[in-house]
Amino acid sequence: MIKKPKLESTGIALKVMKKDTREYDLEQIALVNRKIEARFKKALDDLIAIGDDLADLKASLVEERIGWYAVFAEGHISCISRSQADKLIEISRFFGVVPNGTNASLPKAWTTLYEIARSFKDKPELLEASLKNGGITATSTKADVKQVATDLGLLSRTNKKPTLHYYRVQIPEGGAKSPIAERIESVIDLMMHLNVSIEELAGHFSE
Repeated sequence: MIKKPKLESTGIALKVMKKDTREYDLEQIALVNRKIEARFKKALDDLIAIGDDLADLKASLVEERIGWYAVFAEGHISCISRSQADKLIEISRFFGVVPNGTNASLPKAWTTLYEIARSFKDKPELLEASLKNGGITATSTKADVKQVATDLGLLSRTNKKPTLHYYRVQIPEGGAKSPIAERIESVIDLMMHLNVSIEELAGHFSE
């Protein structure tokens, strides 16, 4: 019998997933969760360490793509979202190889650091130049970083996500939803939750 460890700070019991045959190292996941709680939103070195732990955890999961989602959906990692976890991994990958001498000049907000990692990932040498010429400073915001990256040609000036369109099943007044209508509603609700439009979904299958 597998012992169900509990998170020390939240008291949330970790449970063994019974939906498939995958096996998870619950002790490892609980340890990563505690480390995140202790170090999240601290210094850059802490964020890099968190990202490294998350990257190792992600790589260790069987059927990584599905398992990674399940770890968050089932509440095994409870202190951050899956989206935040993926961003922290990107931060660790980028800043893990950036010279340490640049750290003092970097912004402190982790979302701004993610924007730097995202914008400069293909041209890290331009980050060093931007720090030296004052384009990016310790007080720069996420918007400031985007502007600098755009001016350097790293981001498109028209790189805006198109407006998402969703469709709702029309039910006559006083009428009842059919089973198929209810299923369609559920699918659309899920798509809205995931921020995916019907156009994007159709485009994916038409490629």
